[in-house]
Amino acid sequence: MAIRITCAKCGAVYKVSDDKAGSKGKCKCGALIPVPRPRAVQPAGHEQEERGGDEAEAHIELATALYEQGKVDEAIAEYKKAVAISPDYALVYHYRLGLALDDQGRSDEAIAEYQKAIAINPDDADVHTALALALDDQGRSDEAIAEYKKSIAINPDDGPIHACLGLALHKQGKPDEAVTEYEKAIAIDRDDDGTHWNLAIAYWELNRYAEAKQAAEATVRLDPTNAEAPEMIEELEAEGY
Repeated sequence: MAIRITCAKCGAVYKVSDDKAGSKGKCKCGALIPVPRPRAVQPAGHEQEERGGDEAEAHIELATALYEQGKVDEAIAEYKKAVAISPDYALVYHYRLGLALDDQGRSDEAIAEYQKAIAINPDDADVHTALALALDDQGRSDEAIAEYKKSIAINPDDGPIHACLGLALHKQGKPDEAVTEYEKAIAIDRDDDGTHWNLAIAYWELNRYAEAKQAAEATVRLDPTNAEAPEMIEELEAEGY
């Protein structure tokens, strides 16, 4: 007999054999999915609740397909139906609904959905990141920085989030703090040309010119199309760096 499981992060649905009951599977998105043990016969109320969960999952599957087809309005409608039917499954629904709303530029509504998802599970780094990005886009930098830091506390090895936090701090006029995050991001992913360039700019602002030149040179190696980095290198070489 197959057991149906749903990823709480991305909404993917799988069927696994019943000998996997009580273990954990791994989704293609990287999330772990608990495989429930077969349930004993439940009273009528429980059967109705399970049917509601199945119906909600059907809506989320349809919403995901619509979202991937670019039919965002229709996907949003299906996500909302899923949440209305089964609030207990709400983490994935609120998160994916938030992403769909974000795609439409409806950031206030997206932020509200991400906050609902975090209220259900405050330990999901991806939701904190999505919320941080939405807040950052609105210019709510203090709140965004707080969310980036929460995401990093949960998953400290996520280079792009260190880079995002660095950029948010940089935009606040804190190049020294930004450098710390840029350096962490590059330690995780040395091929991130954008972060090498941001690091070069931050070093320049801090009068750390030799390091700025090195970061600019790394930028050119990784992204030969960057027109500003060679100019920085030329100017610094003229100054003897």
